[in-house]
Amino acid sequence: MNRAALIVLAALTFARGSAAGAPGGPVFLIGIDGASWDLMDPLLAAGRLPNLSALMKSGCHAALRSDDTLNSAVVWTTIATGKTRQKHGIESWDLELGQPPSTLRKVKAVWNILGDAGARVLLSYYMASWPAEDLNGVNITPRWDSSVAVDGTISPKDAFAPAGEAAARRLLTRWPRTFPQSPSDPNSERARDDARLDVLTRALSQDESAASAAELFLSKGGFDFFAIHLWGLDWVSHWFLEAGAGEGRATVDAYYERADALVGRLLRFSRERATVMVVSDHGFKGAEPSLVRKNGRWRPTGAHAPAGILILGGPRAGRCASRGDASVLDVAPTILHMMGSAVGEDMDGEPLTRFLSEDFSRSNPVKRIATHDTAARPLDARKLTADPETLELLRKMGYIR
Repeated sequence: MNRAALIVLAALTFARGSAAGAPGGPVFLIGIDGASWDLMDPLLAAGRLPNLSALMKSGCHAALRSDDTLNSAVVWTTIATGKTRQKHGIESWDLELGQPPSTLRKVKAVWNILGDAGARVLLSYYMASWPAEDLNGVNITPRWDSSVAVDGTISPKDAFAPAGEAAARRLLTRWPRTFPQSPSDPNSERARDDARLDVLTRALSQDESAASAAELFLSKGGFDFFAIHLWGLDWVSHWFLEAGAGEGRATVDAYYERADALVGRLLRFSRERATVMVVSDHGFKGAEPSLVRKNGRWRPTGAHAPAGILILGGPRAGRCASRGDASVLDVAPTILHMMGSAVGEDMDGEPLTRFLSEDFSRSNPVKRIATHDTAARPLDARKLTADPETLELLRKMGYIR
C-alpha cells in the first residue's frame, strides 16, 4: 500500500472515531413512544415521576420536534439515522407485515456506525429493527416474543445461551399477552371496556418484555451503547386519554408512572457512568370523547402532537436553566458526537452541543465525515412473514385500515 493510501485509511479510521473507548462512559437511548410534556409536567410537579425528574435535574431537557408525518415507524428511524424519510427509506407502516422491516432502511443507523467503530451495542425492541441485523453486540427485535415463529427475531441466534431462547421467553414474558374478550355486541360499552383492557394488557406485556430482556444483558455489562423502545404509552394514550380529567386520564397518568419505573430499572445499570437520552417520537393530545363507534367497532379519537420530549442527563450533559428546543434529526448526530465518532455531513441534524457540558465540548470537538454510507446496504434474503398481532394493533390504533 502506498503512502497516499495509508494517509486516506488513517483519516477514515480517525473520522469514524474510537467509539469503543468513548469519552465519558456508555450512552443509553430510552425511547418512550408518545410521551408529551403537556401530560408529564403536572406529574413531575406532583413528584410522581421521580426517575425522569432526577435525570432532568442532572442535565437538560427540550421539546423534541417531530417530522410532518408524526408516524412512529418513520420517526423512530429518523431518530436512529439522523436523516429524513426521503433518505432513510421508511415511509410508513407496512400494510402486509406490520412494522416495516429493517431491510427497507437504506442507510446505516447509529448502532451500525458505532459497531463498525468497535463499540458493543445492545438493542431491545427498537421500532422497525426486524429482521435482526448482525451487530457488534445483541439485537432483540420487537418480534422476539411474537406468537408467530419467524426467523431473525434476535441476533446472535444463541444470545440467550446457555439457558436457551425458550427458557428466556418463559422467564421474561411475565404479563398475559391479551385480555380475554367477552361475547357481546361490538358496539356495547362492555365491548369498549374489554377493548381498552386488551390494549392496556398488551402495552404492559410489550414494555415489560422489552425492559426485562434488556436487563438480562445489561446485567452482564460490557455495552457501550444501549437503545430501547417502549411503545405501550402511545397505545394507552390512544385508548384512554380524554381531553379533560377523568378515569381515562388517570389510567394514562398511571402508565406514565409505569414508564418512569421502567426507566428507573434501566438506569440502575448505568451506575452513574452512562449519559442517558430519553426521547419520544411525538407528543399526544386527547379528545372528547376518547372513543367513538366507527364501522361497527370502537375507535380512538386522540391524535399525535408535533412536539415530543428530550431529556439528556449524565456525565456529558450540561446544566440547562430552562426547556430548550431540538429536532428528532439531532438525536443520532448527538449520540455519535458523545461517543467520539464522526457526524456524517449528509445527516440532516446537528449535534446538540448546547446541551453538553463545557468540559466535554472543550475536550471533544465535533468530528465530521462526508458519509458513513459508503456502500449499498447488503441484501437480506430472509423470508419476511406478516406479524398478525402488530397488524391487529395498528388497526386498533387507526394507523391502518
